[in-house]
Amino acid sequence: MLFRYRVGAEVRQAVVMGIRTLGPGGEGGIYLLTLQDGTQVQAHGSDLDAHYPEWRSLLRGEPMTETGRQVHEETTAAIPTQQALAPAAVEDAASEMAVGKGLGPLPPLPGVGIDLMTLGKLLAGSGYFEDAKRISQAVVKVLAGQELDIGPIRAMTDIYVIEGKIGLGYALIASMIKRSGRYDYRIRKHDDKECSIEFFQARSGGEPESLGISTFTLEDAERAGLPKRGPSWKIYPRNMLFARALSNGARWYCPDVFGGAVYTPEELGEQVITAKDTAKEPAAV
Repeated sequence: MLFRYRVGAEVRQAVVMGIRTLGPGGEGGIYLLTLQDGTQVQAHGSDLDAHYPEWRSLLRGEPMTETGRQVHEETTAAIPTQQALAPAAVEDAASEMAVGKGLGPLPPLPGVGIDLMTLGKLLAGSGYFEDAKRISQAVVKVLAGQELDIGPIRAMTDIYVIEGKIGLGYALIASMIKRSGRYDYRIRKHDDKECSIEFFQARSGGEPESLGISTFTLEDAERAGLPKRGPSWKIYPRNMLFARALSNGARWYCPDVFGGAVYTPEELGEQVITAKDTAKEPAAV
């Protein structure tokens, strides 16, 4: 079966090697065609029915009959061209239409009012999130946020997926500790060379119990070679020291808040602290 498609302004033709379903079958279904030249194209069942009489035979793996070939050749000139999909678009089309695999519509997310795939499409399509430009990337971030009881927008801005590992912005780590009701922290020292944070656990009917102090110094950072990994340690040393002291203390004293070990994106090799993160931290007490 010969299929006509468009790449930019150029119209091409290629033999269809395979067809698979992306969405519900029938006229309203969406299908992914793999062409002989390696291109993958998304097409609606209604368009295929109108211009490719025996495309469903190919979908079922059956050979096209001679009559089908003749009808196909006669209608080739009238075939509407389909835009070829980039690999990311193919992936997103498959993700978006996965509910057509017999799963039915997804339920709305609590407090949001729309389902996960629709939300992922809106977030990725907004253009506001540089590290989540595909639906699948946005969905993973939202799912990670759900596990931590974090809303979608906060998840998109403060959760990072780096080589399969989840990193949390230090402001999110701080707020999760504070809101837990079980733990708290106090900054004991904070300057350009050192940050010390004391962690506490709430006790019923009594004063909070001190769990210990997490300290991170510029000397610690230099010993680990951290300033060589990016300019943030020279430009925002206070922020970097606070983030490291906080994440260390979170792992040591309250990992249950996060369901296990927690890391900032900088600890996973990503530099994300910028000028917008330089708001003053609470004064040391």
